[in-house]
Amino acid sequence: QQQSQESMAQEIQQLLQEILQANDTEAALRERIEEIDDTFLSFLVANIQQAEKAKATAAVRRLRAVYDQAVKILQESMPADLQLLNQLLTAPDETTVRQLLKDNRATITPEFVESLKPLEAEMREGGRTELADRIKSLRGQMTLMA
Repeated sequence: QQQSQESMAQEIQQLLQEILQANDTEAALRERIEEIDDTFLSFLVANIQQAEKAKATAAVRRLRAVYDQAVKILQESMPADLQLLNQLLTAPDETTVRQLLKDNRATITPEFVESLKPLEAEMREGGRTELADRIKSLRGQMTLMA
């Protein structure tokens, strides 16, 4: 099992190198999108942290740019309700949240609101209470609209 983990890490490292060496990183990410998953993103975050410790600011900037592009591309392929949830959870303030809710009223169905309960519970069980509380607050606001 350790050998397979090492081989997987080598494959991810090679993929990351290919993306970093590409003239157009976004195009390279799009070409390899089926290989961009949580494991790849975790590996990328670990590389960012190593570069930060080494005070390699150019590497940090480059790796963060790849991370941001990868997340953006992955979000584009999400269903509309998950895109909305992601936008709501990353909104900088309550005014933005209210505007997003207003603009996306059609996406907010009773089924969508109900589907957030297990996610909230999962976050709470995982010790991510701040995120769970945010989801609970959003559910309350959406319930009034659905």
